[in-house]
Amino acid sequence: MGAPSGHWTTSSVVPAKCQQILTIQQENWREEWKEFDFGRFQRQNDFYSGVWNKIELSLSDDDLTAVLICIGAATNVESVYLSACHRLTGRGLIPLSGSTALRRIDISLVSRYHCFGTDVECSLELGEILPVLESILLIGNGLRHIQFPKKWRDAKHEGLSHFIARYNDMLEMTDRKCCQCFVPASPAIHEGGDRYGVQTATCYKCLKDFCHNDDGNCESEPVLLGVCKGRDTSGCLAVRRLSVRDAATAVAIVAAIRVPMNMKSESLELGVNFVN
Repeated sequence: MGAPSGHWTTSSVVPAKCQQILTIQQENWREEWKEFDFGRFQRQNDFYSGVWNKIELSLSDDDLTAVLICIGAATNVESVYLSACHRLTGRGLIPLSGSTALRRIDISLVSRYHCFGTDVECSLELGEILPVLESILLIGNGLRHIQFPKKWRDAKHEGLSHFIARYNDMLEMTDRKCCQCFVPASPAIHEGGDRYGVQTATCYKCLKDFCHNDDGNCESEPVLLGVCKGRDTSGCLAVRRLSVRDAATAVAIVAAIRVPMNMKSESLELGVNFVN
């Protein structure tokens, strides 16, 4: 198997756990690692005993750094997720500094089994991660979606607010069109209120943008929830993190999302979070 990137020099450079992670790569590793979820390596299956057991790995920021360097993350990885990586401080994300490839980063730490807004243990430090994100903005990268931890959004730290303002300024300068009516789109992260730190008007999964028009050309659900219903995708049904205020709204949302008959049920990961 070939080396995952030019940074790979000798096996002794990378911890054993990271080598185990990197062995899953195929020849087309660049395609395979465009979406990188470090959390999926926290648990691995043990088939030695002939029983389906889960082995939890204690992966650290150093492990994350080693893997990101080896796969050339700054130029290859377009989406990064830290699902259920509760022990990380964020220091391991340094190899993403100045990334020219990153389009989406989800550091909410929410796993696929929880819905957006769930309180989860969070050790991520603003001081470790914001400089990385700032460096990406400075080079004019096409970063399109950021998911922050609930702990950060609740705290409303001044440093985070300044970053959100700069990120929104960057989004305003881009020429983005609504995927449904083709008027200028309006993606942004909320800078105040109950939805502080939450990005809207961009689909979480496919990253298509929406406008705020409510004149019949666009449906209101995508603007609020990020549910892509573009014709060419037959509905982007990978949305798993919705925030609604009551059960009736939740029922209406689920009814409004049209699932094609030939789509497997496991393709839909839908979590509903009730907010006050």
